[in-house]
Amino acid sequence: MKTQPKQTNLFFGGTVSKYFDGHKSLYLGDKDFTFADQFVNIHAEIKTISKSGKFEGKKMTLNQVREYAANVDLKDNYGRINKSYLFEFHKHLDKPYVIAVPIIFVKSRNVMDYLDMKNAKCLYIEKDNQFNRWISGERYLGVAPRKELLCV
Repeated sequence: MKTQPKQTNLFFGGTVSKYFDGHKSLYLGDKDFTFADQFVNIHAEIKTISKSGKFEGKKMTLNQVREYAANVDLKDNYGRINKSYLFEFHKHLDKPYVIAVPIIFVKSRNVMDYLDMKNAKCLYIEKDNQFNRWISGERYLGVAPRKELLCV
């Protein structure tokens, strides 16, 4: 039985260096989701809503949203268009869903200005496999979200 090699050279050994203590808005570049086909290269930040129906993690920061916005609509080395999203994942419900919000490039100091709420989609995970179908190119699936984002 072959064992997996130990991962080495992790950024700061998997922790934040003492030099960054106290910098609460520091963003280390942890893209949660990546999908690419021959046309599009999607990167997304996933924020999961807890069982209590509240968001208990680190909210989307200005530095974080700026990094995602920096590559929007640019072509990568393979000629694919870069797209960035915020995925607010409501997984603890009877019918789990994701609110997929496109991140756009603007010059602002407000995180919400970077989120294109008019083109946001609410997509169910299990119902008709909406989320997976949307990721693979069916962009007309889903409905406009009815509630405000909890993770911003």
